Parts: sequence; C-alpha cells; structure tokens
Amino acid sequence: RALAQLGDGETPKCLLADEPVSAMDPAHVQRALGLLRHLSTRHVVGVVLHDLPLVLQFATRVVGPGPHGRLVSGGPTLEAMTPATLEAAFGIPFRAIPDPQAPTRPVTFVSRDTLGTWASSSS
Repeated sequence: RALAQLGDGETPKCLLADEPVSAMDPAHVQRALGLLRHLSTRHVVGVVLHDLPLVLQFATRVVGPGPHGRLVSGGPTLEAMTPATLEAAFGIPFRAIPDPQAPTRPVTFVSRDTLGTWASSSS
C-alpha cells in the first residue's frame, strides 16, 4: 500500500519503512531492497534495518542511533558504519570482516565476542 501511495513519481514524497524485509526469503529481500533503493532516486526513502550486511549492500547513507536516543554516527555508509560507531550504538564490541574480493569494503560486522565463540566451538 505504501508503494502505491507514492503515485506517478512526479512529485517527490517520503517513504519510511521499518524492517520491511524481516519475514522475507533472501531472493525477495534483494528485490525489495533493490526497489526501495531505485525509488530513492525520485523520493526520500528511509529504511530501518538491523541486518548490517544488508545496510552495507543497499544503503547510501546511514544514521546510527545510540543509547538514550543520541546519534552516534551519520553520513555515507562506509564512513558512518565502523566498529567503533556500531559498538557505541549497540553496546557490544564489533569487528569488520573485509570482502575478499574488495578488501577495502567490509562485507559484514560481527561482535568480537561472537568471533571468540565461533573459534572455540570449531576446535
């Protein structure tokens, strides 16, 4: 319904989506977020996502809220999403894991505690 209300696209509008892909399988997630990204060329589109790899893949800019509603980061995605800003936002330590095919671009972020758990459980 929200997409239908955007109309013909001649008049820019604003679309806010809170976890719009939370119950979708991966193929539909890609299609839905691709559509939202395309719509952002003509409209203001704000999307709330907690799936950090999806944010890295689709977002061009991010706003990182932290404790007590304070802003901990904002700006272009790769500048605003760092282990330090994620730790400030979520209250746990993070580590960036680079994409082997694009080493300067993180492919995901995980908590350092999770990495330790994985390492000890695989031995």
